[in-house]
Amino acid sequence: MIYVGIDPGKKGGIVGLKSNGDILFKHVMPMQGKQVYTPELVTYFMYPEEVKIMIEIPIPMPRQGVKGTATTFLNYGVIIGALEAEHYEWNGVEPKVWQAEMLDVNGKTTKDRSVRKAEILWPDENFEIGKRAKKVSDGLTDAALIAEYFRRGNDH
Repeated sequence: MIYVGIDPGKKGGIVGLKSNGDILFKHVMPMQGKQVYTPELVTYFMYPEEVKIMIEIPIPMPRQGVKGTATTFLNYGVIIGALEAEHYEWNGVEPKVWQAEMLDVNGKTTKDRSVRKAEILWPDENFEIGKRAKKVSDGLTDAALIAEYFRRGNDH
């Protein structure tokens, strides 16, 4: 069984976990221009094992601009369309639901707490993006934590 977590934001990520919780793969959201590149996206799920997918349901954020909100919702719809077209089953989860269980660490923001929790669960993993990155991708850490939330038996 492979558990996949998806953060659908423009700087989001896709992470797959093995049944034992080890990370099998992690990818930043494949983009073509400002839209998710679905031909690449669906290749991430091509495994002989059963794949269970959980995607974060976007919600408008107080300080997020109209453009950013529109992009996130568009990405969510494009991802769902690609999953449906390829006959993948998926579940959605609201941010506050998975965060309530998974972000049981201290930090100033949910992004900080996501990074910290991922570093605790997977201390040998590198969640930085790019060859010269010095910043951890909270899109990847969120996706990993969504996958772990799902792996622990949560299907809502």
